[in-house]
Amino acid sequence: ASTVTEDVISIGKIDLKQDAKVLGKVVSGETVKLEKGATVGGTITERAKVVPLLEFYLPDLQLAFGGQKVTVGKTQTLSLSPGSYGALKAEQGATLKLSSGNYAFDEIAIEKDGRIHMDLTQGLIVIDVKEKVDLKDNVQMTALVPAGGSAEDILVRVVGSTVTLGKAGSYLGTFLAPNANVTLEEGAQLNGALYGQKVDTKKGAVIDGAPAFDLLIWTVNPKAP
Repeated sequence: ASTVTEDVISIGKIDLKQDAKVLGKVVSGETVKLEKGATVGGTITERAKVVPLLEFYLPDLQLAFGGQKVTVGKTQTLSLSPGSYGALKAEQGATLKLSSGNYAFDEIAIEKDGRIHMDLTQGLIVIDVKEKVDLKDNVQMTALVPAGGSAEDILVRVVGSTVTLGKAGSYLGTFLAPNANVTLEEGAQLNGALYGQKVDTKKGAVIDGAPAFDLLIWTVNPKAP
């Protein structure tokens, strides 16, 4: 069963799968279905007026897509400055270090056991992705956070149709992908928020922490938790 510690909000139907737990409220523009063992700690509201979050999404893209392809070799470490890049690939066990500022990539692929470390001491990190985000099993996102900072200081905006956060990984930030199928795989943990065309949280997945825009899962047409 998956666990969401705050709210689930959807323009469309919400189907809470077997033994899913939502500790906050559940709000749907259509209907809410609870399968066997599913529980909601807060209120359940159906046929609500739900305003899309697209105003937070594409209008303020800071950088053009396209640029040099970036590859981080197996078990290697690369520090990458803010800017526009092509496809980003980090091989197994590689570490990518990012600092405060704006990044744009054609796509992001991080192989098994990869690491992404974010230095937020100078402010927000905003990552715009043209196509897909594919983070494999046991990818770990960590952050150096100043006093008063949180996962709200990391924003990933995806234009494409697929966002995958792999099994047993640890992820940070708000993932805004209104055209995408967003999947939080089995045993993965997200400190932040998800927004997608469809959001699917697999068995044992946990969404926790400090969401941006007062949401945890906000979907157009959710498939789970």
